[in-house]
Amino acid sequence: MDYLLGELPKVRRYQKDKDVEQEISALEKALTTYDVFLSEKSTFLIEIAKRISDIHKIKDSWYGLSLYEIETYMKLHSFCLISGEGGIGKSYFIKCFEEELEQKNIAHLCIYGKFEKDTKNIDIEEIIKVSDTGFVFIVDAINEMSEEGQHNLLGVLTELKKYPSTALWK
Repeated sequence: MDYLLGELPKVRRYQKDKDVEQEISALEKALTTYDVFLSEKSTFLIEIAKRISDIHKIKDSWYGLSLYEIETYMKLHSFCLISGEGGIGKSYFIKCFEEELEQKNIAHLCIYGKFEKDTKNIDIEEIIKVSDTGFVFIVDAINEMSEEGQHNLLGVLTELKKYPSTALWK
């Protein structure tokens, strides 16, 4: 759940990494500057790639963290789809995720398709106003929404995708 809340993977440290300790520390420090909602992702990735390259220049066999891993987790931060058979706990996971967002004071909206059959009442302008500091949009049980609700949801998602500080979940 930490990764879905904006965390990045940690550097794996090994006993034989003493010769690149300073470079690893610089990488770890750079990783702490990442903010899932506010960081300029391409600039951040360039900085991280440089730090990893610095380590590889000294020790080409270092595998404590890869740029690919970081990019993979960053993709989870902007969009995630959870699917599976009914009854395996997807809705429960969403409930727990929403509780974590509450505890961390992260603005969010969760639409439960089981109860909200249409999305025409979603105020996109209001979401955009609060998304400057980050916003998570979650939809559960899309299949239980009306056909019109599903169609309206596509419009909402298309509009929100234009704003990089809005993470989309379903």
